Amino acid sequence: MRTRLQRLFFFVDYLSLRKVMEIGAITPEIISDYVISISPNHEKSIAAILTTLRLFLRFLYLYGYIEKDLSLTVPK
Repeated sequence: MRTRLQRLFFFVDYLSLRKVMEIGAITPEIISDYVISISPNHEKSIAAILTTLRLFLRFLYLYGYIEKDLSLTVPK
């Protein structure tokens, strides 16, 4: 749980750097740019980060925080 929260913190920090202050302002382009920014990480780290990001975005969609299921835009 702690590790997933830490991974989510990195994404939220990235959103802050991009001046994204509302969950509804997350776009597939922002997600793509984030994935590119983490690409220097180890392959297994990237897979874990993307899994956590996918779960978080699916949660936001299922509970009505965002209108589109952006988890589908996260590469596998």
